[in-house]
Amino acid sequence: MLPPPARLYAGQFVLGTALSRVPEGWAEHTVGRWTLATDLPVCFVLDPDGRTVGALIGFAVTPDGAVRDTPLTLPEPPRPDTATAVEDAVYAHGGRFACVLAADDGFERLYLDPGGTLAAVYGWGGAASTGTLLAWAHGREFRRPAPPTPSSGFFYAGRTSDPEVQRLVPNHYADLATGGAVRHHWQEAPVPVSSDETAGLVHEIAAGVRRNVEAAASIGPIRIGITAGRDSRMILASARGVADRTSLYTFDHPAQPVDTAAGRAIARRLRLPHHVIPLKPIGSTREVYLERTGYAGSAGKAKDFYEGVRCHLPPGGTLLAGFGGELGRASRMQRTLTPETPIDAAMVLDRYDDAPLAERVEALEAWFEGVSWTDPFSFLGQVYWENRMGCWASPHLYGVSPTTTPLVPFIDRRVVDAMARLPVAYRLANRLADDVARAGWPELAEIPYQSRPGWTGLAYRAAHAVRWRVRRAARYAVGARSRAAPPHSDESAPTDSRA
Repeated sequence: MLPPPARLYAGQFVLGTALSRVPEGWAEHTVGRWTLATDLPVCFVLDPDGRTVGALIGFAVTPDGAVRDTPLTLPEPPRPDTATAVEDAVYAHGGRFACVLAADDGFERLYLDPGGTLAAVYGWGGAASTGTLLAWAHGREFRRPAPPTPSSGFFYAGRTSDPEVQRLVPNHYADLATGGAVRHHWQEAPVPVSSDETAGLVHEIAAGVRRNVEAAASIGPIRIGITAGRDSRMILASARGVADRTSLYTFDHPAQPVDTAAGRAIARRLRLPHHVIPLKPIGSTREVYLERTGYAGSAGKAKDFYEGVRCHLPPGGTLLAGFGGELGRASRMQRTLTPETPIDAAMVLDRYDDAPLAERVEALEAWFEGVSWTDPFSFLGQVYWENRMGCWASPHLYGVSPTTTPLVPFIDRRVVDAMARLPVAYRLANRLADDVARAGWPELAEIPYQSRPGWTGLAYRAAHAVRWRVRRAARYAVGARSRAAPPHSDESAPTDSRA
């Protein structure tokens, strides 16, 4: 049985001109002709004359490292000809937020933070955090996905399981007046800097991540998910100045024992509290998780994001997630690229181990029309940021237990743009985490990444390679079955461990 809407959709928001209902106890705010309902913090946005023209929803971190709790005054009234100045004022903030603007002359837009981590969908004349909340508040029926679910656990390029509801992709705003989405950032590909300029970008990245981590610590204890990987290491390195308010946690995935071992080693080395969270089968939590995330993919992360956090971490505080750091390094998808690699939907789907289903190809080809990045390496960075980050990682943050608040320290336009401009050779060498760790907490740079010693390490890597090949073959089999499946069904999607 699902909990009441106020609990089920905790940490979300809904926007409309004629909401049928709102969760009990949520605050309602008027922005132009729009009603905004949420249980999140809200700071009003003012024009230069002090009139309310919008609202910042969520946790916006100011340039001086504070969580904004006062109105934001724009340098210009929001109009099409002042949009650049307005956007610069909004994106001077890091954090996890959305911004709705509604001026008298029809300038009605919804912006998301640079990673879309306070994710949103739009349709039926409104917008909301999730399709399930949007439908509930507007008295509609959201069409759940039919099995099998997308094998990788997410929908590409702003698609959702309901064709009448679209996801707002990072670097786009929703035009609330017309019901469409418009790209407002990365119209042109960022130009990589020279090797002589790299140090300056790394300093900017480290400073931005540290600013967001320390802002989170200013409002309560922070909990950093630590693994054997690089991204969580950068976040921890940025927390040295607030170590007295920091604890660590690691999900004890049976298939990834290296993460648990590394987490324990790091906690001992730095003398920080560490929670190892056991994972159990999902059970009845599955339906709650899917409803909370708006069926953005499968319910695989219910066992850790929702159930593990709820049962094994103290309530309150902020959960810091390592999503986003992949933009500043080379993943396995990017290492096999050459300048001659063709840029098309097949290339993208192959590197995400996804079957080339017609709906995926169609979605990606529509998204390609707004992409100006022609270098394959940089292009896959944009694929990662706007699809994998914006359409998978960010929506699943709504699945985190409402007993804590999730934030992503990499989310700051200066940080994101700096990672996108790092030289290709630097990213291929995976140097960013080392440099950030040495600058922030040097002891962290001495602990190897993704490593287990001796024959144990060799056995682990061999088993991981076998699992990857079996999983990939299974995804293609799922894709083949889905081609014969009916387009929609009331049944829920099966669990995918990668989500």
